[in-house]
Amino acid sequence: MRLLTWDLPEPQGPLMPSLLPPGAQAMPRHGVHLVVPIHYPVKGDDDLLQKVQDLQRTLARNLGIDESFAGVPHHRAYEHIFRLIHLERTMRARIPAGQSDRGLVGMIKRAAVDVLEVKEDYVDKLRKGMYRCLRGERAEVSWHRRLR
Repeated sequence: MRLLTWDLPEPQGPLMPSLLPPGAQAMPRHGVHLVVPIHYPVKGDDDLLQKVQDLQRTLARNLGIDESFAGVPHHRAYEHIFRLIHLERTMRARIPAGQSDRGLVGMIKRAAVDVLEVKEDYVDKLRKGMYRCLRGERAEVSWHRRLR
């Protein structure tokens, strides 16, 4: 929908209601597209939520994506990790070749506190989770397991 920086798009959230014209480039190609008629009473006791979650898991499976990514209840943590990866890559890319990166991790953490508007201990937790996910150990991230 728009760019936060030249090389980082802002992730698109749900389009409710979708004001995009049919065939618009901004319309996601994947995902559950839900149309709720005006007269339909959305209540907590119907199975609409379960049907949407089942569809999300099926779509993920069909796309070859691990089902656990479908409708993650802790998506904000993954958003923070995504932004942290971008922040760290951007900062590391600005260090000239051969120059020491001593103190860079501290600067990255301080920048992340400001950019993500979180506390430093949460940044530490995110960085640990981030590196485990990048090593393919997503299932071993403790806060991920608790929220599953």
